[in-house]
Amino acid sequence: MKRELFTLFILLCFSQFVYSDNDLGDTTSIENNNIANSYITKIDSFILNQIYQNDLIQEFPQDIINIKNTNNNNFDIFEQRLSLLNDETPIELEYNDVVEKYINLYLNTKKDLIAKMLGTSQLYFPLFEETLDKYDLPLELKYLAIVESALNPMARSKSGAIGLWQFMYNTGNMLGLNVTSYIDERRDPIKSTEAACSYLAFLYNTFNDWQLALAAYNGGPSTVRNAIIRSGGETDYWSLRPYLPEETRGYVPAFIAVSYMMNYAEEHNIKPVEPKFIYFQIDTVVINKPILFSEISSELNIPITTLRFLNPTFKQNFIPQSSLPYTLVLPANRIADYIKNEKNIATSNSTNSLYENEDKSEILHIVKKGEYLSIVALEYSCSIENIKKWNNLQRDNLFAGQELIIYVPKKHAYRYHNIVGKNKTENQNNNYIYYILNEGDNLSDAISRLSTLSLDEVLLLNNYSSIENIEYGAKLKIGYKK
Repeated sequence: MKRELFTLFILLCFSQFVYSDNDLGDTTSIENNNIANSYITKIDSFILNQIYQNDLIQEFPQDIINIKNTNNNNFDIFEQRLSLLNDETPIELEYNDVVEKYINLYLNTKKDLIAKMLGTSQLYFPLFEETLDKYDLPLELKYLAIVESALNPMARSKSGAIGLWQFMYNTGNMLGLNVTSYIDERRDPIKSTEAACSYLAFLYNTFNDWQLALAAYNGGPSTVRNAIIRSGGETDYWSLRPYLPEETRGYVPAFIAVSYMMNYAEEHNIKPVEPKFIYFQIDTVVINKPILFSEISSELNIPITTLRFLNPTFKQNFIPQSSLPYTLVLPANRIADYIKNEKNIATSNSTNSLYENEDKSEILHIVKKGEYLSIVALEYSCSIENIKKWNNLQRDNLFAGQELIIYVPKKHAYRYHNIVGKNKTENQNNNYIYYILNEGDNLSDAISRLSTLSLDEVLLLNNYSSIENIEYGAKLKIGYKK
């Protein structure tokens, strides 16, 4: 019922958007906006407290304290370049001391990130631009996904927002993104981009100002409306900025700085990191049956890590059973091979068998006094039948000190390191090659010198979704001892 009500709400809002093209440039005050306050309140019940407050933005205010704008020549150059960019977009990209500090912050501490974004953008920006054009939105909004997720569809914030465009569960649900135990459409580049464009169009129709729409994307519509009220009716972002939460205060200047960096990286000697794929090197096939990634990998000789990278929608290493078809993304040069060999790729009979075949880590659990099977099963998110099968148990009785073999998905094994009981993987720590990441180190270079693993495999081994999440001083497993 909630989904039906929200669908009706979206239709009402967007019917207004579609039929009021003449109002897009209207300077009418926000108080006269035709969107009913009750609808704004309804959407804010999800957005205001749940939408992702970007970790990158949160760190800016403290960093900026230490950044000084001392080079007047830079000021003039930045201003001239942003002025040229500003002439090409309806989003105001003005230049001031705040924006300059954000640009300097990127130049001083985020060059590696920008280099990676220049490469990764070749995979995602063509999709973003096509969808933004479909919704008749400014193409420069593609830079928003860098501010949100650093172009990582697997990105997950501390608050639980997920994907390229960082939607919380309820926000994504409102925008039609399906999340189950096996799939998460917030991580689907195509579907999440459609949802982001729909929401950005709604926000612009609400505020008739792109800077305010960006602020509302970060903090929610009511955050911006309340700031307008507290400011005495101001509708200019920079006049409202002191009345906004700290994270939202940094959002628009960060967006402007990212826009600058992505257009003038070469002038600052920042070269793109070569991406794994570009947009025109991938293609899709329709899947109507449950399939293990291992079967696809074996038949087409494509690494499972590549399949996971290209198909972030699927939470585990398989495509689950569904009444509706799924889309599988493959390297474009392997599509014909898949079609030729599709009949040879085994179909799994059930979701349970798919789970049983998923990559597992073995945990050795020592039964504590008073524990019984249901408690252990709950601890490891498995069933009593699983535990009995793994340990050849004929009865349900356990005794203190008894050793139980438990299998958990490798990607979740880190969760059990602190459980009372003995984790078998901890006894194997001396089999790893370790590397401590110091400030100024290039992790990719270190891995290539010291290990046979790829960067993605190292991230997976250490339970990181992105290199940007690794803090200096972290002790990383980068390979295995021979």
